[in-house]
Amino acid sequence: SAAANIGLLAWRDSVFAREFGSGKPKASTPLRTFGLFAARDASTMYATFYAAPKAADYLCEEYGVEKYTSEFSMALAIPVFTQVVTAPLHIHAMDYYNNPGASTAARFSAIKQEFSTVAFARGFRILPAFGIGSFSNNRFREYLIRHDYDPEPNPNRLARRVTKALGLDGELVKRPTAVVPSK
Repeated sequence: SAAANIGLLAWRDSVFAREFGSGKPKASTPLRTFGLFAARDASTMYATFYAAPKAADYLCEEYGVEKYTSEFSMALAIPVFTQVVTAPLHIHAMDYYNNPGASTAARFSAIKQEFSTVAFARGFRILPAFGIGSFSNNRFREYLIRHDYDPEPNPNRLARRVTKALGLDGELVKRPTAVVPSK
């Protein structure tokens, strides 16, 4: 699912680059732009779904921080701070699309000029979805997953719930019997 997600996000962003680019005629998206978008998204996903839980475990084990506090703080902080690393990838991808013939110095200048705005905007955008959403999703998933200490489901209890839900509670349900004609 990560490959599909990263690929679709890179494609989506290449469409945005074409539609909202520099006003030049729409060209096909260069492979470098796709690659930079994919690297940006892979880094964000790695930070959110792997590094944040590992950092939370480290805080619990080494510093005795309460489990939910460490998980929540790392779920918020790490994806946002990752944007400091991924913002230059994003800026370079957009700059390469809009100015394919620019020099390396011009690219570094564009990254330097746009860095603070892009890093802040991407961090702010990532916070609800990857920070709060990731933490909430993990809590919801933990709540729904059966644990080893959960009792085995009782089929009789389920049957009682179904008959009650169908409004058949207290009634004796008779199955029709097949009538065999006599000869």
